[in-house]
Amino acid sequence: MTGATDLAELDREARALTRYLIGRAPSDYHLACYRRGRSRQGPADARIDRVLLKAAGAGRVAARIADGYARVARPTGGFRRRVTLMVAILENAPDSHLRLTEALVGPIPLIVARVVIGLAASAAAMALGMIVFGPIDLGLGRGPTT
Repeated sequence: MTGATDLAELDREARALTRYLIGRAPSDYHLACYRRGRSRQGPADARIDRVLLKAAGAGRVAARIADGYARVARPTGGFRRRVTLMVAILENAPDSHLRLTEALVGPIPLIVARVVIGLAASAAAMALGMIVFGPIDLGLGRGPTT
């Protein structure tokens, strides 16, 4: 991937995933690392991975639902590889690592409530993902995109 269109696509992916994971736009450092990481192409993406990426670009809620589906149905697919790459970049970047690695602090009941709410939201995202993306995945088949 070296063309301007490819770089624009990579930047769109990076922006969507960064907004989903830490709630803000990526820095230039994040974009450069994502481009570099994605330049090492893995296996071809299945059609559903492209659908999941487009959904992630629609906003944080859609990205969470897409990720919930991918976690269950496509844990080693192209979409999850991209999410994992972005998590690794954000965890190791000086301007974003605390957002992903800081411990929950405060009164124990508040921490427990936050964990329970997070778990419930993840379960709901997985269930919605199966309902929304499962039929799409079945309809598209498992072949790579062209």
